[in-house]
Amino acid sequence: MSTGLHADEFERVPAEGAVRAIRAGRPPPLPRHTDGRTEVLDIPGGVLLGEDRRRSTR
Repeated sequence: MSTGLHADEFERVPAEGAVRAIRAGRPPPLPRHTDGRTEVLDIPGGVLLGEDRRRSTR
């Protein structure tokens, strides 16, 4: 069952020759290179969208 509370964001930054990425509640991205290689991007994950860690779970 999916809650729909997952997000990825990628932003291309041509001036820096880079891509910025964030993720919340999802596994890390697994890009495929033009030569067929894949790699796991080590991007720190955040809390699930909609989760409030300030609330007590008691």
